[in-house]
This record gives sequence, structure tokens and C-alpha cells, in this order.
Amino acid sequence: MRKCPWCKETVAVKQRNLAACPFCGRSWLPGDPGLQVLNARRIAEIIERQTLRYRRLVGYGSAVVAALFLLAPVFHIGVSPLVVVPLLVLAHSLVIRYFLVAKARRVLSRTRRMFVRWITRLVLLWAGSLGYGFTVLPVVGVVCGVATFAGLTSIVHAYTVWSLRREQADAPLTGWEKLVLGLLAGMTVLVLAGLLLAALLLGWTVNQLVNLLSGS
Repeated sequence: MRKCPWCKETVAVKQRNLAACPFCGRSWLPGDPGLQVLNARRIAEIIERQTLRYRRLVGYGSAVVAALFLLAPVFHIGVSPLVVVPLLVLAHSLVIRYFLVAKARRVLSRTRRMFVRWITRLVLLWAGSLGYGFTVLPVVGVVCGVATFAGLTSIVHAYTVWSLRREQADAPLTGWEKLVLGLLAGMTVLVLAGLLLAALLLGWTVNQLVNLLSGS
């Protein structure tokens, strides 16, 4: 199913290849001048609204994060940082996804949407895990936590707005985007493979120790 960009009526899959909307009769071909103007206006509105959300998120969010990270060392006493830090990264990712960039992603092409989604996720995973890892430290953890939140939110906002403008200009993906996604994905796969190997090695070692003690 898809919606007509003009009248917003839902069009069946079998009618997607039509040159115009079966309801309002307006063209939805990518090269149509009227549709280009409509898309440009829509993207400009999305950028304006997202910028307002970004300012509010950084302002109010930083205050909330500072208060939260003041208590983070207390949480770390009873809960392992291996649990707390991933939860912080996940919460930050969900806030950005649903509060900041939800509407922007809907107007991006499928390929560009995929790049924006995964570059954002992997940047949050790597940089967020590093920055939020300092929350175990008093005072320093607060500064690092707020800087991580504000910095990563700003990066995601800037990259999303840049992608929207590239989409508006019908510009292709750049080489640096492909390089960044490739490097981040490769690093993630290597780390996961290393953790899996370490877990298997640990299991094998424990099994050998158990067998050795049982034999003795």
C-alpha cells in the first residue's frame, strides 16, 4: 500500500505503477515539476519542525540526563555497568528515533533511509557505549553523560537534515557514507565474533576444568 502525496488517499499495490493517482488524477512521477515543489515544501517543513524538536530535546534532555547521571553511580552499585550502559544507549536511541527523526525518515528513499537508520544506530552504539561508560564516575560521569547525549543528538540531527536536503536535490549517496557504514558494520561484526569466540573458549575451559576435577 502507498499514499498519494497529493490527496493522501491510500492506493493499492497493483496501482503503484500508474503515472497518476487514481483518486485525484495528479502525477506522482519523480520528475513531475509540481511534485518536486510539493516535496521541497514538505521537506522544508520537516526540517523546520525537527530543528525545533532538536533544540527542545537538547535543552530539556540535557537537564534530565544530568539529573539521571548524578544518580548513576548509585545504580552501578547494585547493577553492573554492563547492564546500565546498554540501557542508556537503547533509551537514547529510542528517544531520537521517535521524538526527533521519525517524520524525516518517512520521506527518504528506501536506500537512504537504510543508511540513515544504520549509521545512526551504529554511531550511537559505539560512541554512546564509550561516553556513557564514564557514568560510573561521580561528577566526571555527569559531564561526559551530558556531552555524549547532546553531542550524539546533534550529530544525528545534522546528518538527518543533510540527508533530507540531499534527497530534495535528488543527489546520490556519497562515498563517505558508504565508507562509514562499512567500517562501523565491520567493527561490529568483528567485536561480536570476538565475544562469541571468547564465550566458546570460556565454556570449553570450564568444561575441561570440571572434567579434570571429576577425574581426580
